[in-house]
Amino acid sequence: MLSLLAAVPLAGSLFVPRLAPGPARAAASLAAALAFAIAAVAAASPGRDSLLPVLAVDELNGLLLPFVALLFGAALLATPRTDARPGALGRLLLVEGLALAFFACVDATALCVLWWLNLLPIELEARRLPRAERRGIRVARVYLAASGLLFTAGVAAGSPLLLLAAIMIRKGIVPLHSWMPEWFATASLPAAVLFAVPQLGTLAAARLIFPFAAGWILDVLGSAAVLTALYAAGVALVQRDGRRAFAWIFMSQSALVLAGLEGDSAAALTGGLILWISSGLALGGFGLTLAILEARRGRVDLARHHGGHESMPLVAASFLLLGLCSVGFPATLGFVGAELLLDGTVSVHPLFGIAAAFATVLNGISALRMYFLLFCGARTRVDPALRLRLREHAAVALLAGLVVGCGLFPQPIVHSRSAAADRLMHARGSD
Repeated sequence: MLSLLAAVPLAGSLFVPRLAPGPARAAASLAAALAFAIAAVAAASPGRDSLLPVLAVDELNGLLLPFVALLFGAALLATPRTDARPGALGRLLLVEGLALAFFACVDATALCVLWWLNLLPIELEARRLPRAERRGIRVARVYLAASGLLFTAGVAAGSPLLLLAAIMIRKGIVPLHSWMPEWFATASLPAAVLFAVPQLGTLAAARLIFPFAAGWILDVLGSAAVLTALYAAGVALVQRDGRRAFAWIFMSQSALVLAGLEGDSAAALTGGLILWISSGLALGGFGLTLAILEARRGRVDLARHHGGHESMPLVAASFLLLGLCSVGFPATLGFVGAELLLDGTVSVHPLFGIAAAFATVLNGISALRMYFLLFCGARTRVDPALRLRLREHAAVALLAGLVVGCGLFPQPIVHSRSAAADRLMHARGSD
C-alpha cells in the first residue's frame, strides 16, 4: 500500500507532461486524489509495507501522510493557469511522490537517499528560469547541497551533531537561513510553497535526532529555533515584497514547530506536532492564495495600498483567514497547537516561552499588515475577471474549512499527536 502511495504521483509525473493543458490538470488532480485516498487508508492500518520494508506507518507519520497528500491536492487545484502548464504539473507530482516517500520512510539510509532526491525541485526550477534570473536558485543550491553532504555524513557516522547542521540548513534556522527568502523570491510560488511547507527537516529531526541526541544538542536545537522564530518575525514586518514577507513568516512559524522538539515537555512536543499540521495547512493555503493574487495582479509589493477587496472579496477573506490561522488565531487548530506549545515551553524555559509568544504576535501583525496593504486603502472597480474560479474556490475553502473545523473539534488530532509525542518520549527514554 505505501509503495503505491509514492508510485501514483511519480507515475503521474511521467504521464501528465505529455497531455494538453486541460486534460493535464484533470489527470494531475486525479493522481493527487488517489494519493490522498491511499494515504488515508494507510494511516488507518499502521505497519510496514510488504514490498518495501523501509516504508511504514506509525504514530508519528500516520496523520502526516494524509496531510502532505491533501496539501498537494489543494495546490494542484489552486495553481493559477500561468503556473499550471503540463510540465509544471508534472514537476509538482514528482515533488509530491518524493515527499510522500520521505514521510513514509523509517530507515536512516533510505532517508538519506530521499533527502538528496527531494532536492530535485531546485534543479527543475533552475532549468525553468533564464540564466540571468537564477541567482536565488544558485544560492539555494549551494546551501542545500551542503545540507545533503552533512546529512549523508551524519547518517554514515551516526552523528546527531552533523544531522543537526543539515536539518538547520533545510529548515532555514539562523544563521543558516539565507537561501530560503531567495528561493521564495525566485521559484514559482506553488513550487516554493510545496517544497518548504511539508517541513521534511522536522520529520528528519523527529526520526534521527530526538530519540538519540544528547540533551545539550536538543538545547541547541530549541534555542536556535526560538531565536529564528523571533528574528524572522521581526524581519517579516519590514518587508516590501509579498513573497519575501511570506518567506519570513513561514520561517518563523516553522521554527516554532522545531522548538517543540526541544524535548523537556510532553505538552510542548504535542503542541509542536499539532502546529506542524495546522501551520502547514494554513501557510500552504496562505501561500497559494498569494499565488492566485499574483496571477491576477503580477508580482505584489508591500510599498503601498492596492485595494481590490471589492473585486475579489473571497480572495481577500481567504487571505486574511488563512494568514491568521497560520499564527494560531482563536477557534483554529493553530490556536490549540500554539497554546500547548507555549504552555509546555513556559513551564520549562520561561524566557523561551515568552520569546515564542512574542514571535507569534509579530507574525499576526505581519499577516494583518499584508492584508491591509494588498486589499484595503484604495477603491478599485469591480472586475469579474479577477474573481476566483470554481477549482480555486474549492481549494481555498477546503484548507480554510479544515483549519477552522479542526480548531472547533480538535480532539482526534490532539489524541493522535499526543500518542506520537508519547512514542517519541518513550523512544528517547529507552535509548
